[in-house]
Amino acid sequence: MIRRNSIWNVIFTALLSGLLLLGCGGKKGTNPEKTAEQLTAEAWSLFESADYDGAKAGFEQALGKDANYADAYNGRGWSNGFLDLKDEALADFQSAIAKGLNQPDAHVGLAGLYLGKEEFQNAITQVRAALSANSTYSFSHKPSINYLDLHLILAQAYYGLGGGYLDSAQVEVDYLNPANNLDPADPNTWTVSGQTYATYPEALLKEIQRLEQTIGEP
Repeated sequence: MIRRNSIWNVIFTALLSGLLLLGCGGKKGTNPEKTAEQLTAEAWSLFESADYDGAKAGFEQALGKDANYADAYNGRGWSNGFLDLKDEALADFQSAIAKGLNQPDAHVGLAGLYLGKEEFQNAITQVRAALSANSTYSFSHKPSINYLDLHLILAQAYYGLGGGYLDSAQVEVDYLNPANNLDPADPNTWTVSGQTYATYPEALLKEIQRLEQTIGEP
């Protein structure tokens, strides 16, 4: 025969256990919601595997958690860039900088976008900002994009400005290929990949285009 006191002890213990579970925040096994930082990290993993649509969706989830999370804007900017959504990418990179992104990534992204829009001075400004922050920059989520690409953008932008800026373009070409030997004053040097050109600007352009093939991010 079970004693009445023992039954009440069992009931009391069960009630107490339930109250303790409630006090600890709910049912046992419930997973906490992910933070903007965690969602952004997952989205970068998708980006690194070239799933740019999935990455973009992940960064947007992160921004839904924290509309001020700078790296989520940065990530969505790069995702939009690789999805060829240039205006959206530009706005995201600007937001990342405005929100205080502590790395040069957004400046690098903007430099490439401005170059594509032929806003050469803006491209130069963004490259200078990136190189000032890190002269040996490498994009951690796609290391093939690095400081060499930035110097290539400078060469392209200075060439695009033309005139007296060709000297600055040559400085960048010399940095990327010290053996190029192009001299604006010596027609005998206007040879690139075995072909001689009639003018120095034409030869310089061909050398920049050659560098695009060896350095530029596909």
